[in-house]
Amino acid sequence: MSDTAGIYTLSAQPGTVVTRNAVHSVTMSPYVHDPEHWFYLYTDEGSSFMTVRDNWCPEERFLQNAIGPGNHWENNGPQVDPKIKAAAGLEPAFRDLMEP
Repeated sequence: MSDTAGIYTLSAQPGTVVTRNAVHSVTMSPYVHDPEHWFYLYTDEGSSFMTVRDNWCPEERFLQNAIGPGNHWENNGPQVDPKIKAAAGLEPAFRDLMEP
């Protein structure tokens, strides 16, 4: 079994804002029951009272599963401003941590 996403939320999280991320390169284990069950953004099982806004990903592959009330989704996907994508991730002082 597998629930996989670049950003995955679970349960009520009042006031949470998921914003200005670049989400890509989600990979699945070769042992999962359904290798197509993955998403860039995934709100699951009672996720509620949160805002998901201005997150870049290469395609609109999202799931809102058994969610609660009060969620607001706005401007997520490949149309997000390229400046958001460029600014996402580690702050410049820490980017060397990603070098091989």
